[in-house]
Amino acid sequence: MLTAALVLALNVVWNILPIGASARANEAQRSVIIAGFLYNFAQFATWDGTPSTTDPIDFCIEQGKISSSVFSDWDNLHIRKRPLLVHGITSPHSSEELAGCDVAFVSSTLMPRQELFDLASQNQILLVSDWPGFAASGGHIELFLSEGKFRFRVNLDSLERSGVKLSSQVLRLAEIIDRERN
Repeated sequence: MLTAALVLALNVVWNILPIGASARANEAQRSVIIAGFLYNFAQFATWDGTPSTTDPIDFCIEQGKISSSVFSDWDNLHIRKRPLLVHGITSPHSSEELAGCDVAFVSSTLMPRQELFDLASQNQILLVSDWPGFAASGGHIELFLSEGKFRFRVNLDSLERSGVKLSSQVLRLAEIIDRERN
């Protein structure tokens, strides 16, 4: 069960933080907000199987899509006693680069999507992107702007096939996409 403080933190990151006026501030804010989303998604996700409490939660971030400075303070963070590791990836559809990832943020629109979705499902990777139509096309979580605020869509069918589960508390904040009906 979520504590009141965690619910408040979710609401701040997911519903309250607006995007500022200048392009430079926007990019910095965007990176911080997306990193906050990724952290909270991992905090409220479970993967099939029981990982060791000492195994890290590996975040794989497509290089150049989120400022790496955002993750500089993550060295001492833990989720359910598991340390966090952040890796930059250059080729998100490469099984070698995605090996060991628990959460992957991809933004490139040039990669073969179905290949990426298959890799994520086979390896229990929580796949997050800001591609328009990402969730409807088979991705797990799509971040998007609505009225100057970040929101997110979740494709429950795709998420279920991957072996990753999100807390019902998180799903209540999401726009749900049912791929089978789209």
